[in-house]
Amino acid sequence: MYFIQYELRPAPGSELFAEVGGAVANCFVAASSEEKADELALLNFKDNGWEVVTVEDGPFLVERETYFDNPEWLEWFDQAAQDGECYIFHEWPPESQEDDSVH
Repeated sequence: MYFIQYELRPAPGSELFAEVGGAVANCFVAASSEEKADELALLNFKDNGWEVVTVEDGPFLVERETYFDNPEWLEWFDQAAQDGECYIFHEWPPESQEDDSVH
């Protein structure tokens, strides 16, 4: 399982564009390589109206044991193990938020 964290912005013309300024996405992706994990995540973002601003962290391999002391993250890991992917979005409004970018 790979973990990658991205900063995103809504793609122009997407349903999110007027409502969301941006987001950080924590992604768990079951893939055979870092490149494949990144490719799957980018496809998910494109299909759901997001553009990548930056890769904040990863990709790197993670194991279930890493999250034994954090039930919320363990749940996300387990969901990705079952479904192949799990994306957790932390969105902010379209107004400037400290150093966060706004599309």
